Amino acid sequence: MTVVVTVATGTELRESSGMTTRLMLEYARREGGDAAVASLLERTGWSGREAELSDETAWFSLTTKIAMFEALCDVLDDPQAVRLAGASVLDLSVGNGLKLALRALGSPAVVYRNVVRANAKFSAIQSMELLNVRRDGCTLAFWDNAGGPVHPLDCGYTQGLLSAIPPLFGLPPANVSHRICAAEGHARCIYDVRWHAHDATPREVALAGLLTAGTLTAAAIAAPALLPFAAAAGVVAGGACALRAGRGMRAANRHLKAELRDRHADAQRMSDSLQDLVSALDLDEVLDKIVRNACAAVGSKEFVLLVAEDDRLRARASSGVPPQTLELLEDWVAADPPRSPELVLVDDVLEVPALAALEDDAAMPVGSICLVPLAYHGATVGALLALAPQSHTFLPRDLDLVSSYAAPAAIALANARHFAAQRSLATRDPLTGLLNHREFHESLERELERARRSGGHLSIAMFDLDGFKLVNDSAGHAEGDRLLRAVAVAMEQACRSSDMAFRVGGDEFALLIPGSDQEGAVAVAERVRRGLSSVDARVSASIGMASWPADGGSKDVLLAHADAALYSMKSASHGERSAREPGAAVAPATGRAHLRERLVMANRLCGRLTPILEPERIASAVVTELHHSFGYLLAYVSRVDGDTLRTVAIGGTATELLDVPLWTQGVDQGVSGRVVRTGRTTLVHDTALDADHIGAESIDLGDRLILRSELAVPLRVAGRVWGVLSIQADEPSAFGPDDVLLLEMVGALVAAALHRTALYAELDSAFSTMLGVLGDALEAKDDYTAEHARDVAQLAGRVSVRLGLDDDETRAVHYAALLHDIGKIGVRTEILTKPGALTDAERREMQRHSAIGAELLQRIPFFERVHPLVRGVHERWDGAGYPDRLTAEATPLGARIISACDALHAMTSDRTYRAAMPLEAALAELRACAGTQFDPQVVDAVLAEAQAPRPAAPVER
Repeated sequence: MTVVVTVATGTELRESSGMTTRLMLEYARREGGDAAVASLLERTGWSGREAELSDETAWFSLTTKIAMFEALCDVLDDPQAVRLAGASVLDLSVGNGLKLALRALGSPAVVYRNVVRANAKFSAIQSMELLNVRRDGCTLAFWDNAGGPVHPLDCGYTQGLLSAIPPLFGLPPANVSHRICAAEGHARCIYDVRWHAHDATPREVALAGLLTAGTLTAAAIAAPALLPFAAAAGVVAGGACALRAGRGMRAANRHLKAELRDRHADAQRMSDSLQDLVSALDLDEVLDKIVRNACAAVGSKEFVLLVAEDDRLRARASSGVPPQTLELLEDWVAADPPRSPELVLVDDVLEVPALAALEDDAAMPVGSICLVPLAYHGATVGALLALAPQSHTFLPRDLDLVSSYAAPAAIALANARHFAAQRSLATRDPLTGLLNHREFHESLERELERARRSGGHLSIAMFDLDGFKLVNDSAGHAEGDRLLRAVAVAMEQACRSSDMAFRVGGDEFALLIPGSDQEGAVAVAERVRRGLSSVDARVSASIGMASWPADGGSKDVLLAHADAALYSMKSASHGERSAREPGAAVAPATGRAHLRERLVMANRLCGRLTPILEPERIASAVVTELHHSFGYLLAYVSRVDGDTLRTVAIGGTATELLDVPLWTQGVDQGVSGRVVRTGRTTLVHDTALDADHIGAESIDLGDRLILRSELAVPLRVAGRVWGVLSIQADEPSAFGPDDVLLLEMVGALVAAALHRTALYAELDSAFSTMLGVLGDALEAKDDYTAEHARDVAQLAGRVSVRLGLDDDETRAVHYAALLHDIGKIGVRTEILTKPGALTDAERREMQRHSAIGAELLQRIPFFERVHPLVRGVHERWDGAGYPDRLTAEATPLGARIISACDALHAMTSDRTYRAAMPLEAALAELRACAGTQFDPQVVDAVLAEAQAPRPAAPVER
């Protein structure tokens, strides 16, 4: 079966991208509110279909596009509305992925060089050509592929879009002049585009470089939880630079803010797509989601998903691609199947004879193709094809997006196929092919709940083969198996299509009969019983029935009634009660897979890891989850540290009975070391036969902990082995293929969380350094270095943890410590640099810096918790501080912490006017000021932190 994903409704020609219709709606909303949008939809006859027109992945006819253009001009009473809408694309939430792709090209000149590819994002029937390009200008041609005229509004729209390219890079809009117009009978529209190439001063370049480094680091993470940090860094640094760099820097800031907004939206869209992708396991649903989310993640492309079946890749899902196109693509891939995981790009289908016919397809022309194999564990499970309507359409970022999306798509597809196979094995009896004992109970629960909701009927019939044991004992098990298979066939032939047949034990069968009243169910069950009895003269069948609601309201009560009726019939036929007790049917083993439980655990673990930003806490969370879910004897995470493997978290049932210490070992030792060296998952069925295995005696547990099986997977972060996740058991061959699949899936989740943590740490370091440098640069009177702000922030963070502040509160203290003197930017330089004592007026002006800093930071939403701390840093416990003369606990706790930490650091640092005090003397001074200048509780915490011993090193193994 092929899954067809409907991206746009209706039978419209696929000529104009949904980005255009969305842009018209967004511009109408900005200029005239919701009323303008409603009027626009009414005029075009699309009332009630706003969501459809706002879908950037959809395609519409040229007629629809022009109707939107004309309606927009009428609604806004502005003949230039369409051109202005095109010029406003940067300010509206439209085409964010395309804007990011164009920004990645680096400059307006390079974007205009790629105008052919960019134009194909908007139109499938109109083309562009770059005639020439200069440093600050270019000439472009635009025409209708069929040779017809270009609508004047379409021409204006194109001019608007062309003018919006320089603002992508913080430059003023381009000036577009139109010498020759296809709307006036010419073959092409010719546009002359000129833009201003801004030359920054060296100082502007340095400051903008610092700002750009912080913001682009955040954008590279593509995690919504981290983007606010980069946005805050850009705003704070941009605010300082704005005082010096003038108008050009303000334009650059607006450009960076727009880029951050687009990156945030793009990252959120990709995150939502991936989250939706991993939320399903049903194969058809996963096929649908892969295509649908590929359209959402990449945009403006059609997609086809080929799945490996019977030594051939077959089209199993598409975004509405015609059958003839699917067949041609299947044949093309079959003739030259992908032999490596590398992306295949066909920029022009006319250059490939087997694909040339695609361009002439009236329903959906295809001009270029991008194919990415879907590989899982070295095997090709499918291929994802992106189709574009014109040749030379794919931008570099398009290729990156398709490639990056292919990896999770391959995992989702492989997991769904594995789940389907396991579900079939888990629900079917391997001998007879009937549904098994476990599925019987699940189906009974499900159908019973449906009957309760709908008020319908439900009956169950239990069958037992009389005489089967004699056949089995006298003719052998092979004959008994043949008889059971024949009984299963007879049972399926005798029941209705709506009924469900099960083998629930050795010679016991069951029938679920939904939708029939008691009389109808008895007729069905009796027909099945006669069919079973006719299979072989040596056996007959006894039957017991129960119906809902007549025989009880729960599953257990129904089964008890059916069992009682069954054994009553057996007793009547044999003259004595069967030796077996009712309900004693033996259920076949269901195996160790428990795939559903494992996937639920993985989903739960993903939710637990999402908010964690510390590697040790991530490691602890995963071993705890593995222990609680599956009760492994030992589960641990080890981290690579140079030539050493250091265990950072350990769990399992053994840790509840024994004191298992953390240990270290060389990467050239043990099974974990082998995983690090090879980068491959390792399964050891019997550790006694593995020369690399390191036993429990190496950590001084001797025979108190027996380790006989081990499974270890590498944790890869940014392409390198960060560490190892390992589980161990006390018996040989304890782990199988399903355990390998589970641990590799968990390892992938952990590695992703660790990667996010590493990127966050890098961003936090860059952000903290930048703010520290900024703060120290403002302290022109002092001879501090960037170390001052960082040291105070680090000490304040540790004291915050000691006082029980949560992660968000501690982070607010950290940033406030870095920024507590930023308000000095508003203090006159002569006061900051005055060598002598300040006058009362000068002192009052200096003391205003706390309020100035708080007011500056108050404008930034991210610093909602920070600015009150900055304002209160110079308050005192006794109320003699400034600017608000707050007393005791009226000052925020974070500000009291920073105040004490800043004082300790100042006393123990060399200054131009005095040498540093010894630590003990500084602590004594801090203690003496407790209750007057400082909060006594905070002073106790600072003293404890300053005198705290360093943590012990882990045990060498």
